[in-house]
Amino acid sequence: MRLLGYRVTFGVAWSMPGVYAAAFGQPITRRDNILIAGAPLIVITAFGVAVLPVMSETLLVAVLVALVTNAAGAVGDMYALYRLARMPRETMLYDVSIGEMLIYEPSAVSVSSHTE
Repeated sequence: MRLLGYRVTFGVAWSMPGVYAAAFGQPITRRDNILIAGAPLIVITAFGVAVLPVMSETLLVAVLVALVTNAAGAVGDMYALYRLARMPRETMLYDVSIGEMLIYEPSAVSVSSHTE
């Protein structure tokens, strides 16, 4: 998120339970939300799979547990990607709090002229 220019807050949401990184109080584009939602699964999986061949047996178990835990934790992100992919490109999202997000979709107003 920081790489995209957002001020990021990190924390633990005990009500979920889970950890989060959020950009509270900042409008975020649909495109950036797609990048943010997909990044943890893609980056951590790519790194974990890349280091598997050079791991000792002791560390191999730890890396495999981390990969499985990350994939399980990414279920919510995958659902977010599913929803984001179906929103108009110009959609903006705004995190109010850990439990509240506002979604602004462009209106589908068409202007037509009528002549008699």
